[in-house]
Amino acid sequence: MKKVIWLLALVVSVSACSNDDENPIGGDPINNYYPLKTDNTWKYSVVNEQTTTQDVLWVTGETTIAGKNYFTMEAENIPTGFYTTSINGQSLRNENNTVYMTGALDFNLGDMFAVNLTLNDFILVKSGAASSELLSTVSGTMSETFENIPLTATYTLSTINQNSLPSYTSEGVVYEDVMVVKFALNMKVVATVNLGGFPINVPVLNSQDVVVSTQYYAKNIGLVHAATTISYNLQDLSSLPIEIPIPQSQMNLSNEYLLDFDQNS
Repeated sequence: MKKVIWLLALVVSVSACSNDDENPIGGDPINNYYPLKTDNTWKYSVVNEQTTTQDVLWVTGETTIAGKNYFTMEAENIPTGFYTTSINGQSLRNENNTVYMTGALDFNLGDMFAVNLTLNDFILVKSGAASSELLSTVSGTMSETFENIPLTATYTLSTINQNSLPSYTSEGVVYEDVMVVKFALNMKVVATVNLGGFPINVPVLNSQDVVVSTQYYAKNIGLVHAATTISYNLQDLSSLPIEIPIPQSQMNLSNEYLLDFDQNS
């Protein structure tokens, strides 16, 4: 694994206004937890309960969205990890040592729901954030039809800075200066079913965290480990004269470990 050493000094302006040279979109090297530069690549081992695969993310170039400069992220192949899936196809920018993500977040919640969210400058990690500080949150509703049953989900996606660590060991590698972020999706789901010829809304999933991903970002490297749980537990509908063909509960645990970070010099 390549050790990344930054030797660039930051020139700080006393002016309240900053220009692009003072706050490059890749982040200042003093407090940068997601170094963004074209051709930077991260290789991960993705360990699920039954399989182990490898994903590669890289910065493919730059783009402009609503007048702001971003770096575009792509996976080498179809990603298998939750984190690599969530970053694939996104546009990231690093301003004032805060990493923002813009794009579409798509993944499957087990066999029940296909999650599709549009994010605009959603914060992934923030240098200097306080313990338990809410970084970003977005709420809304999604609709889907599962085997002819309309489902409506109310969701809240959030990132919370849990704490900062002077060092963190992952797969035998010791990383210094690590930010720990909780990435969580809370959902509740209502099904519309036909009872006696009338549409009835039936709660099938009480409000609960269906995705919890604890993400570890090392200074001048980026994400070095993500531990993700995707799970849900449905309501007991056995007393109702209806049948919803959705598994009562599901749980999937996965870990993504950094194998190599290759920084374009």
